[in-house]
Formats: sequence, C-alpha cells, structure tokens
Amino acid sequence: MSASLSLEAILSKKAADVKPPAILPPGGYIWRILDYVTDRPAASGTPAVRFNCQAEMAHDIDPTVLADAGVEFPHKMEHAFYITENSLFRLKEFLEKDLLIAENGRTIAEMLPETEGKLFRGNVIHRPGSGANAGKFFPNMSETHPVD
Repeated sequence: MSASLSLEAILSKKAADVKPPAILPPGGYIWRILDYVTDRPAASGTPAVRFNCQAEMAHDIDPTVLADAGVEFPHKMEHAFYITENSLFRLKEFLEKDLLIAENGRTIAEMLPETEGKLFRGNVIHRPGSGANAGKFFPNMSETHPVD
C-alpha cells in the first residue's frame, strides 16, 4: 500500500475500477535494494530476510514487451531468503558475490545494513499458482548477479 494513500481512500474505489497490477515480464532487470526486514512469516514459520527491491530498468527485454505488459519503472518486488542452518550460505553468496559486500570478519547480521541502495542484476521468472491461485502466474526472482 502506498504511504500516500490511506486505507479508507483505497477501499473507496469502485469495484469495477480495480484491476490487478502489471507484473514484470520474464527476463533480466537491474534492481536496487530499498531496505530489508528480518521476520518469521506466518505462512511458513521459517525465519526470513526479505529485501524490498525496486527494478530500475530492464536489462535484456524488448521495450515493446514491457509496454504491452503495462510495466512502468521503478517497479517494486520482494526478494526473500528463508533462513536455516543449511540455507544461510545462499544469503552469504548474495551479499558477497552479487552485492559485492566484503565479509571482513563480520557476521551476516553486521553485513545486512550495507545492502540498502546496492544494485544487482536479477532475472524474473513466472511461477504458476496453485489451489485458489491455479491459472495465475506470479513473478519470482531467480538468478542474481552483480551489476557489470
């Protein structure tokens, strides 16, 4: 929800005017990390580090595909890491290899504040929904790389 719109204003929209937001077409984008949160999402109960990211621009996507999808930049999306002893290495690799944050003897927790404002390349894929969301597709971050 936008900080500039109140819940009352959002709910005052006519139902006929409510449309799903544009989703990013599959492909590569340049992303900026806006901020992050550490929490334990209710759905899984597994601790997570969730980065709030903003696509600054497409990296390898035909501009007509973006226009046809109704995508405007910047476009926000979350990139989450669910944390267990066996998965922590994925977050470490993202911090060091993709965001180019030096470890320098620090803990992961000490490295996280340095992520804000960092750029990386990330590929978006579309993942099919299941259950009540069958037939719908959801954008998901797949491969990430440092910005060239």
